[in-house]
Amino acid sequence: MANTKNIFSYEIKPLHFCKGFFVFLFIFWAQLSQAQFFDSIETSLTYKPTLDLKFESRNSFFSNEWALIRGIRAGANYNDVFKVGVGYSWLAKEIQHTITVHGENKNADYFFHYGTAYAEYTFYDVKPFSMTIFASVGGGRSWDRYIDNNGERQTANSSFVFVYEPYMTGMVDVLKYFKVGGGMGFRLAASGNKFSRQKLNTLIYVFKFQVEISKILDDTVRR
Repeated sequence: MANTKNIFSYEIKPLHFCKGFFVFLFIFWAQLSQAQFFDSIETSLTYKPTLDLKFESRNSFFSNEWALIRGIRAGANYNDVFKVGVGYSWLAKEIQHTITVHGENKNADYFFHYGTAYAEYTFYDVKPFSMTIFASVGGGRSWDRYIDNNGERQTANSSFVFVYEPYMTGMVDVLKYFKVGGGMGFRLAASGNKFSRQKLNTLIYVFKFQVEISKILDDTVRR
């Protein structure tokens, strides 16, 4: 079993990470420190909630590798200002790397699936533009899949992964039910898998494509 020190250690480029990290924190906490932030959320909670249901596809970096993450979110939407709920995300395309199995190097595919609880606050919304602060926390599983010497597919290095992911995004409405945008944040992960720690703990640049499923339902099924 991996000890606590190994679970929370990771390898990153300190200068690159710190520069982006502190720029992000400056913007992030500038918004959170304003009384308007709390007043706005408190006011939004007085409204009757509607369904927040979205399918999203976002590109981000896993350390220095480009990765596509897909997910679905379901929760409560309070006046399009504050949203809270749960989600499930996964790596849309596995990451290839090399692992050691019984002293032999093997080409392997890395997989990562995880569930989260999320909260989202929209602090600017003048159509077609919006800006949000998003944070999610949760956990899931990562594993490697490789082909053994008998030509059979095997699984190795399966491990639980704890993930905390806050970021800020700017979005633009495209047509009625679609949004595109981008933003920046960071990802903190704890895992017994060394490769997960190396790849998941990083500053992230997010490029998103979002489908507003709840709005489609409102205009079709529920009409």
